[in-house]
Amino acid sequence: MDPALALGIADELQTAPTRAGVAATDRPGQARYHVRGVCRGNGAQVRVTVRLLDATTGRHVRAHDLDGLIGENFQLEEGLALAIATAMQTSLRQAEIDRVRHLHDTDLAAHELALKAWPYVTALDPESHQRAIELLGRAMDRDPDHGLALALLAWRHGQRALYQFTDNRR
Repeated sequence: MDPALALGIADELQTAPTRAGVAATDRPGQARYHVRGVCRGNGAQVRVTVRLLDATTGRHVRAHDLDGLIGENFQLEEGLALAIATAMQTSLRQAEIDRVRHLHDTDLAAHELALKAWPYVTALDPESHQRAIELLGRAMDRDPDHGLALALLAWRHGQRALYQFTDNRR
């Protein structure tokens, strides 16, 4: 297998998360999550296997592999990297939700409070509704312009009316 192809895929994997809306760095000491990968090939066929690891706990967050055919352009590298980054985005979000789940609310920034509220936002019971509103209210107190907290709070208020989690149904 051509080492340049593996380097091209690795380079694309460094930039693909930012295109998918995830902040990334190439400094391993500054990143909580690390991507490890292997690129194997047989003729024109290539398989890329990537693992996402939580560097602080060693926990395996996600594995993903994709197959492709080597061509004369860079679409393979870009396509594989973007597909892997997109597939891992949900796993990254869930890993972050799991990370903040047991942290005390007073220690959390607005983004962490929004992540902590996420499971309560998606639950459909009055107790979860109230907990989500409480967490998102704290997030908005810390950063009134935080997009995720604002969006989840708006979504939760819409659910409040839809599922009648209020006494005022007007």
